[in-house]
Amino acid sequence: MKRFWIYGTQSCPFCKKAVELVTAKGHIPVYIDLTDKPEWRRADWSTVPQVYDGGRHVGGYAELEQELA
Repeated sequence: MKRFWIYGTQSCPFCKKAVELVTAKGHIPVYIDLTDKPEWRRADWSTVPQVYDGGRHVGGYAELEQELA
């Protein structure tokens, strides 16, 4: 069982799907809501969700799907 950190916003449907996918695969999602914390968003993130497996950047939702396939 792995822990995935998912950075997203409340208005992002793929952020919710990322949490659901991680849960469905038996892993632990740690969701960080950036909606009211724009200062937490990294300059190199053009979209959300941004997913991390520990310190390793997985990518967005499509990359997470590939990772967990």
